[in-house]
Amino acid sequence: MRKGIPSAGVALLAALVTETAFANTVVLRVPSEYATVQAAIDAAPPYARVLVAPGTYHEKVVIEGKNLELVSEAGPAFTTLDASTFETGSVIRIAGGATRATIVEGFTIRGGKGSSFFRGPLGGGVAIYGSRPIIRGCIITANHASCGGGIGVSSGSFAEGALIDRCHIHGNTAWGGAYTGGAGIYAWGHYSLAVQDSIVSSNDSNWSDGGALFQQGGATTVHNSRLSSNAGGIGGAVVVWGGPFAIVNSSVVRNMARWDGPGVAGAANAGILVRNVVVHGNSFEGGPPTVHPFKVVSTGFIDAQHSLIEFGWPGEGNLDADPRFVDPDNGDYRLRPDSPCIDAGNNALVPADIQFDLDGNPRFVASVPGMELLVPVVDMGPYEFQGVAEGGDDEISLPPACPADVNADSVVDFHDLLAVLQAFGMTCSGCPQDVDGSGAVGMNDVLELISAWGACPQ
Repeated sequence: MRKGIPSAGVALLAALVTETAFANTVVLRVPSEYATVQAAIDAAPPYARVLVAPGTYHEKVVIEGKNLELVSEAGPAFTTLDASTFETGSVIRIAGGATRATIVEGFTIRGGKGSSFFRGPLGGGVAIYGSRPIIRGCIITANHASCGGGIGVSSGSFAEGALIDRCHIHGNTAWGGAYTGGAGIYAWGHYSLAVQDSIVSSNDSNWSDGGALFQQGGATTVHNSRLSSNAGGIGGAVVVWGGPFAIVNSSVVRNMARWDGPGVAGAANAGILVRNVVVHGNSFEGGPPTVHPFKVVSTGFIDAQHSLIEFGWPGEGNLDADPRFVDPDNGDYRLRPDSPCIDAGNNALVPADIQFDLDGNPRFVASVPGMELLVPVVDMGPYEFQGVAEGGDDEISLPPACPADVNADSVVDFHDLLAVLQAFGMTCSGCPQDVDGSGAVGMNDVLELISAWGACPQ
């Protein structure tokens, strides 16, 4: 049972959070103070926050030479950056050595065509040059570029690189000449990139490589994510042309290659680690999944452990079986109660900071009633089976509603309270800050949030 904060401390807590959050932060509001997003960015001092009200903004945005936060008030369902009226350019371009203090959060990003890059336009939705920002909670869709329809990353020698967190990257395209593609994500050069808690789906690189992700030369990690229904020439989901690549507790499902490697392809010293992953239903164009999803040439290698891989792959704990998804034909890749992926992963392979699955549910769950006191074993894939509903063996239980969890991380905390305070006084319908569903963000939302303080019920 969650512990609420005494009501007598509500005003003090709200004042404390507001003072702490904004004492050293300059906030510039769009459009009430600045007519365009770019005007606010240009006027912002380093480490300021540009706060964007709901609406569609037809512009291209450049963040260069300073760190700042570009945040929507109401999330991607209500706030769009749209560059479709421009003939060239990325929707967002980040350059000049930006660090993870630069955050882009809560936008739908669409209509970009990419920025200058020696192999062709880079990053239709977001182009990142020599920087390591955080792109969080965004929907990146309907963009095109030769190198990275959704997101393109170039260079930047950082031990901790750019982070793509809780994003849905879908419906983007990318194609061009040699070493182009990555309709979802393209990463080139000496960089590091992390993708976590994200869905990269239905992106198409045509005959170029890597429908979901293209890597050349850097280092990429993919955690707690789903790569599904993408298409490319080589590597329906992923192609790695050199460098280390690790995918953990994720799924590579129903991707399609027009040339080779319908799931994951690697070459030229590519070192690919696959851990607690489900790889299933990947195919060649026009045919069923009758060929192996992995393809390795030259000096590349794939090291897989505790993963379900269609047609098999050598390695400790690997399976070749039907993963028994709930409804894959309609995009539901959660696990049914009889899935062989349940309790088939290896806890030691899960990074320490992964405590929740792609749905925001606990990552480690005892799947057998009465065994809760034992150490739960992680499932394969991005979705952790949460147990059987009372209605029967084939029903999947869903967690109780938690409307005060504004940022959907399964915990009601200061981050959620800050989001509500930032939107205080805003009129909206369906925005996450409107906790009580009244159509406006006010004190009742603050009170309901604080009364729900703590972990969401499971």
